[in-house]
Amino acid sequence: MLMSIMGNRLRQSIAKLNAAGPARNAASERSSVLDKKLLAELAAELGGQPPQPIGAGKTIVSAGAAGAFMYVVMDGRVAISIGAQIVERIGAGGLFGEMALVDRSARAATATAETDCTLLAIGRNDFLRLVKAKPLFGALLLRSTAERMQQLAGQVAQLPA
Repeated sequence: MLMSIMGNRLRQSIAKLNAAGPARNAASERSSVLDKKLLAELAAELGGQPPQPIGAGKTIVSAGAAGAFMYVVMDGRVAISIGAQIVERIGAGGLFGEMALVDRSARAATATAETDCTLLAIGRNDFLRLVKAKPLFGALLLRSTAERMQQLAGQVAQLPA
């Protein structure tokens, strides 16, 4: 329920930013959510599912599309954009796309590989299992969502009245 509330607030902030047009602020660089040890544990918990290599410049998810997976960046960097504006850059240990699994809504932003990268895709059933089986994963996910919400709220606060 908390994740759903946070997701709704994120979507409201994104809608305000989208309506305001291109932002003037630089995109934030997200710190790693998952350390190397937790990344390895996560990959093992998913039964050795192979990470997916993604070439630089390739669109990973598009705003408005249905979301069946969240992604963990194993290496490389992914740009998150709303319209033409990059609002966030996510590096190794970061994650994105989780809100589509929480509330089953359309993607709020587009994710594009800025560099060659490797991603671990996590489907909804595995996501729910991981949150239940790995409390640390759930806590880190909440923290990441809260940080994203604060960052977007800060951008909204800077919009002209």
